[in-house]
Amino acid sequence: MRRLVAVGTMVILATWPATGAEEKAKGEKGIPPEGISLVEGSVFEVYTPPPVSWNEAYPGEAPLQDPAHPEMPPVIPHGVQDFLPLELDANFCVGCHGIEEAEEGDPTPIPESHYVDNRNAPEKTKEEIVGSRYYCLSCHVAQSEAEPLVENEFDPVKAGPPSEKASEEIPWQLRMPLACFGHSGG
Repeated sequence: MRRLVAVGTMVILATWPATGAEEKAKGEKGIPPEGISLVEGSVFEVYTPPPVSWNEAYPGEAPLQDPAHPEMPPVIPHGVQDFLPLELDANFCVGCHGIEEAEEGDPTPIPESHYVDNRNAPEKTKEEIVGSRYYCLSCHVAQSEAEPLVENEFDPVKAGPPSEKASEEIPWQLRMPLACFGHSGG
C-alpha cells in the first residue's frame, strides 16, 4: 500500500506542469502595486504621512471618551510624552492609576482584570499587575487628531452590547485584541 501511494504521488508531481497550471500562472498579473497599500500610490513609493497632532492635555484636564464597543480598552485622555518610556521599574501610569477606589477628580483605577494572569492562573487575583498587562500602551492608546487611512464603517449602535450568552460562548482570548495580551510572561 505504501508503495502504491508513493508511486501515485510521484506520478502526480511529474505530470503537474502538464496540467496547464504553469500557463495559467503566466497569464495572470496579480494585484498591481497601487492596489496593495492603505494609502494612494504604489507600495514602492516613499509615503510621507500627514502630520499628527498628539493630545498634550495634562492628566485630569480632558474628559474620558466613551469606547466604541464594550470590550475596547479606554483611550488615554491625556498626553503621554512626559510619562515615557514605560519600564519595569518605572511605570508612571501605575503610579497614578494604581489606586483602590477613585473619588471625584481622581484618576481611573486599574481594573481587577489587570491583576489576573489569564494564561497561567485565571482563577487567581494577584497583588501586583501581571506582566502581560504591565505595558499599558499595548492596549491603551493616546488620543490624537489624525485623519484615518481608511474609512471606518463600524457602528456601535448596530453592533449593540455583547449579550451574556455571547460572553459565555466566546472565550476571553477571542474577545480582546491580540496586542492586549502582551508578552507571555505573567
